[in-house]
Amino acid sequence: MGWKAGRKGSVRIISNGEVRIVKINVRCLFQVEAKLALRETGLFSNDEIEAVAFDLDSQSERFSGFEEATRDTTTGTWFNPWMTFTRKELDSADFFQLDCRKTLAENNKDSEWNDSHVKSLKLTKTSAGMEIKLPERIAVSNVTPLKPHMVAGVGQFLQEYVVPDPVAAAFSGGALSGYSLRPLYSARTKTTHDDVHHLYSTAIMPPAELDRTVRPADGGGVRQLGCLTYKDLEQHDLADFNRTAEDWAMGNMPLWVVSAAVRDCFMRNKFKGWAFRPVLSKGSDMHRQYESMWEDLFNKTSVNPLNFF
Repeated sequence: MGWKAGRKGSVRIISNGEVRIVKINVRCLFQVEAKLALRETGLFSNDEIEAVAFDLDSQSERFSGFEEATRDTTTGTWFNPWMTFTRKELDSADFFQLDCRKTLAENNKDSEWNDSHVKSLKLTKTSAGMEIKLPERIAVSNVTPLKPHMVAGVGQFLQEYVVPDPVAAAFSGGALSGYSLRPLYSARTKTTHDDVHHLYSTAIMPPAELDRTVRPADGGGVRQLGCLTYKDLEQHDLADFNRTAEDWAMGNMPLWVVSAAVRDCFMRNKFKGWAFRPVLSKGSDMHRQYESMWEDLFNKTSVNPLNFF
C-alpha cells in the first residue's frame, strides 16, 4: 500500500470541506477467462488487458465493469489500493507514519552483517502483545548515493534509516525528541562512517487499532492497507520519533511514527527521502470517513470471494 498527496480524481469523500481521494491500483494476472470477459465489456483496451497491471478508479464505470466481468472467474484479482490526501489534510495531522522514498543498497557483506545482528537481538514484548526487534548497529558500505539533504532506508527488509550530518543537525536544532544517532558501519572496511549516522529510537507507540484494513502478513506479524489508527493519543506522552508496537514488517520489524514537528523540520529544510502518511485518531471525523470509504471498497470487491488485497 502507498499514498500520494494533492492529486485529484477517484473516490471523493468530503471531510471538513476537503476532498479525500483513494484510487485502486489493480494488479491483474489474468487467465484467459478473465481476458475474454474484459474484452466483451468494451471498457478496456487490448493493451490494458494484456498488461501485467493497470489502475482503476474504484468509483468509475470501468471499475464496476471490471467487477461484473470478473465476478465468476476462478482466479480472483489482487487489489493494491493507495490513498491520496490533500495538503491541508496532511497539515492537520499530529503524527505520521514514515514511508521510505530512498534506499541504500546492501552489498553481500552488509547483508550478512545485518542479518546476523538482527538474528542476535532479543525480542522486545510490547503493550500490543507483539514482539519487535530494534537493530542497534547496522551496516551499509556504500553511502555515496546519499546526498547531504537526504535520508535513506537500508536494504529491502530493514526498517532502519540513515541520516547525514546536515539532517542530523536540523533534527538537533529542532529540539526533536525520542531519537539518538548510532554509528553506521561499513562491512567492507569494518569501520564506521564519519558523516552518516544510523537513526535509532526506543520510544514505542501504544497499540494501534487493528481494523479491517489490517491483514496477517506472510511470515508472521501484520500488514496494513490503509493508515495507522490510534485511540486517545493525547493521553500518551509521545516523543517526536517513535517505533510502532506492532511488527508491521518482516522479521519483527516495527515501523516509524513521527510527530508533525518532524515533518515540519523535514519540509522546511527541503529534505528528501521520506513521505509522510497521516496517522488517524479513532472516532474523529476523518477516521469515520476513512472507515466508510474502506467499507464501501471491501463491499465492492467481495463480489468474487477469490479477490484479495
